[in-house]
Amino acid sequence: MHIRDVSSREIFKNNVLTCQFLKDYTGLSIFADVQPEDIEDETTKFKMHLGIEVEGDSVKKIHIRTRDHSEEVYVISLIEHKSRPDPDTIMQILIYMSVIWRDYAKDRNGEKKNASKAVDFRYPLIIPIIYYEGAGEWTSSMRLSDRISHAELARDYIPDFTCNFVPLKDYDNSELIGFQNEMSLIRLINKIQRPEDFHEFRENTLDYLKSIYSGTSADIQTLILDLIWGLLMKVKVPEEEASKVLVNVKEGDDVGILFENLEPWDWKGANEELKRERERADTAEARADSAEARAIDAEKMVQDIRASMIKRWKLEGRPVEEAISDLVDILGMEERLAWDLWNEVG
Repeated sequence: MHIRDVSSREIFKNNVLTCQFLKDYTGLSIFADVQPEDIEDETTKFKMHLGIEVEGDSVKKIHIRTRDHSEEVYVISLIEHKSRPDPDTIMQILIYMSVIWRDYAKDRNGEKKNASKAVDFRYPLIIPIIYYEGAGEWTSSMRLSDRISHAELARDYIPDFTCNFVPLKDYDNSELIGFQNEMSLIRLINKIQRPEDFHEFRENTLDYLKSIYSGTSADIQTLILDLIWGLLMKVKVPEEEASKVLVNVKEGDDVGILFENLEPWDWKGANEELKRERERADTAEARADSAEARAIDAEKMVQDIRASMIKRWKLEGRPVEEAISDLVDILGMEERLAWDLWNEVG
C-alpha cells in the first residue's frame, strides 16, 4: 500500500473533484455536463459485496440526462487507481462489473418481480477508468482477451472490453495549471515523485497553489494540506518545518520563502527503498514469502500516516470531536481505535 492510494480514495470521495476529473481527463463526452450533485459514491457498498478492501478504487453512480429522453439514466464509473502497472487490473475490473450488474438486477427485481427477464430490460453502462500515477510506462494490457489463454481461437466467446486510461505522467505542469481548478492542483502535487519535480513545483506552481487554495471549500483545503503533509513526510522533511509550510498555506502567507529552504533530506534513500521493494515484488520468492510482512508494513504505514495527521491537528488546535469524526469517516477507523490513537499521540 502506498501513501498515494490513501490520498486517492479521499480525493474521489469528494464529488467536486470527481466531477472535475471525469470532465477534464477522461475525454468522454458523456461526462461533459455532469455536475457534482449528479454523483453518488457506492464504493463501500460494492466492497462489502466483494468482501475485499482495495484502497485505490472507487465506484461512482452518475446520473445523466440524455438528449432524447427526459428520464434519468446512470453510468457506473469504476475508477481504479494504480501507482505501478498491474497485469491483473483488467480481471479485477471484470469482477467489479459483474457484481455491479448483478446488484442492479436484484434491485430492479425487488421493485418489480422478474423485471430483469423483460425483453426491454437493460443493464447500466459501466465505464472502467484506470488512473495511473506511476512515473514509468504502463506495460499491462487493458484488454480482457489478452489475459485469456487461446483467446485468438474463440474470440466470439470471450466477454472482452477495454478501459479508459488516464496517465498522470502525460500531463506537464503547464497543462494542468491550464485547467484552473482544484483537481489540477491535486494532480500537480501527486506528480512530485523526484527531486526535480519538487524543484519545478517550488519554482513555478506556488502562486497557483495559493490561488486555488484560497478559493476552494474547507473540505478540499483540508485535503490539499493533507497531500502536502504526506509529501513532506515521505521525503523526511522535519515535522517542525513541514508544519510551518502548512500554516503559511492555511493563512495565505508567502509559502515561497519557506519552500526555498526545504530540501528533501532523504529523497534518494526513499527512491532506493522503493526500487528495492519493486525488485523484491518482482521475484517469486517475494510473492511467496512476504505477503504477511507486507500486510504488517502496510498497517504500520497507515498508523504512521494517521499519527502524523493527529500531530498536525493538535498543533493546529483542531477540535478533538471533529478530528475523531474524520478518522472514522475518511480513514475508516473504528471510533474506539481512533480515540486510542488520539490519546496515544503526543
